[in-house]
Amino acid sequence: MTARVGFFLARYNAYRFDSRKEDDASIRKWLATKLETARSRATGAMRLASSKDDAETATLINEIIDELDLFKNDALLAETGARGKFFSSKSTATVGSLNKLIEYDAKILERVEKGARAIEALEEAIASDESGAAKGATKIRVAFSSAHADFRERVKYVRGFG
Repeated sequence: MTARVGFFLARYNAYRFDSRKEDDASIRKWLATKLETARSRATGAMRLASSKDDAETATLINEIIDELDLFKNDALLAETGARGKFFSSKSTATVGSLNKLIEYDAKILERVEKGARAIEALEEAIASDESGAAKGATKIRVAFSSAHADFRERVKYVRGFG
């Protein structure tokens, strides 16, 4: 599991006691950066769809952008366990609870990375006049919405320590 997260973050310490705050901040910073990049690509895709008079796809991509904005805001401003026992007590987090948190992290990072690649593919498909862009945009929105929901669960989990 740790290797799955380490694939995305070079300095990930699997929430060793002395690095928990840093690991949490790194996860949230990576998410915010990746979501901003995805938003930029989505904006380009929306402009392309609009220029090709594909209002349905442009509207769906706008929904993706809204979801990305909400998710990014949550990643940056999420109330985490920084004030709670998870970050201040060695005894609070068990190996099992840390593994569950690492699994949350891995799942979220993987989904966001996959969604970001899908937005790139969508932009290329629109530029190439491929059919099915609206269907692809809907799937991308659902994927980011699911990752965002998982992130909210992660925040609740971290807050629940102690």
